[in-house]
Amino acid sequence: FFVSSCEEGPTSIGNNLLPGSDSVTIKSINSFSIWSYTMYDGAVRSDNPSVSYLGHIYDPYFGSTTAEFVTQIRMASAWESKTYTIDSVRFYLSLLDVKGGSDAIHKLRISKIKDQIYTDYAYYSNRHVVADTVNSIYVNLPVLKPDTVNFIILDLPEEFGASLIQKPESLFYSNTKPDFRSFFKGLYFQMISPSSAPMLVELSLQPTSSTGIYNNFIALFMEDENQNKKEFLFVLDAVNKNASFNLFSHNFSTATLGNKMANRNNLSKPGASDTLSYLQYLNGVYTKLAIPGLDSLKKNPAFDNIAVNKAKL
Repeated sequence: FFVSSCEEGPTSIGNNLLPGSDSVTIKSINSFSIWSYTMYDGAVRSDNPSVSYLGHIYDPYFGSTTAEFVTQIRMASAWESKTYTIDSVRFYLSLLDVKGGSDAIHKLRISKIKDQIYTDYAYYSNRHVVADTVNSIYVNLPVLKPDTVNFIILDLPEEFGASLIQKPESLFYSNTKPDFRSFFKGLYFQMISPSSAPMLVELSLQPTSSTGIYNNFIALFMEDENQNKKEFLFVLDAVNKNASFNLFSHNFSTATLGNKMANRNNLSKPGASDTLSYLQYLNGVYTKLAIPGLDSLKKNPAFDNIAVNKAKL
């Protein structure tokens, strides 16, 4: 015995009952030219970032990229009106990721900024930072583990800790009069690395919770006049969010492959003679595509009643 079956095709019964206006004719057009450009904008909004970047990366096509950031710091609790002696100052950091030459010697440079910053202001990635670079702090970073989270503790000079509390009358917060943010404007973070071993790290200045659990903070270990121990924190990822912004700069001239992005922002001719289109992170170059045929199609009255059902690039 043999049993066979087949699938019946779609029925056409009833088609003659439908008006012609309900039928759709599908046509395909594949003759559009695509023009591609390599673009670059050195100034993009970078305030209140979810992730802050610090360090350097190198790519043979894109050259050298430098990342820095600026942030306020915030007192974790109310200040007690006592006289304290600082025993030590430590900086606790949680680095979310590490890329590059982590086994080389890298220095963290910390400078006080001179202009107050605000959470509701617009800050851009190419902003010039006015900072006290003469009195910058330089701290060697430990050897870091690449491609993973690194919790590190850095020793800072006692003089730096003393500068945070040198005006006890300013150790408060207020939205109506000058407070701690007016006295201590914030910090500018940079990394100094060997040119042969660039390294990029990332961290988050966003609050991790509403319960006061911090990952990035400066701790002052002190004693009062009666030798009572006191620990006081200045927080980067505070619950009441600090103003902060990222800084990025690119040096395409150090590239060794391609044409050093020489055609960036060149809209004078189709394709700008590039055979590749580029997309680079940290506010680097990006691709702009133009399809001139779409404009002529839109202006053609023969296509007034045409709708685009699907488009593929």
